[in-house]
Amino acid sequence: MILLTLGVGYVCVKAVRALTSSVLPMTARAVLLGYGLAFGGCVAFALFDVTFYDSRSNILNWVLLSGLFCFTQWAKPKAGLD
Repeated sequence: MILLTLGVGYVCVKAVRALTSSVLPMTARAVLLGYGLAFGGCVAFALFDVTFYDSRSNILNWVLLSGLFCFTQWAKPKAGLD
């Protein structure tokens, strides 16, 4: 569980770094921001909703996380970020 949480956290931190750096063009940063907000909204929904397991929201979370990961791989970080 700790390794899974660290992996998801690592992807989120790299996405925030890619968003704040000027490596990506403005349109790509806008899409990355949208993915990040959508992922944050799904996580907040999962934390505060009292429903049983719903596979649709789980699949949506993993798709959004994979989108964030793809953007972090696309953005080549400047020296000193990693």
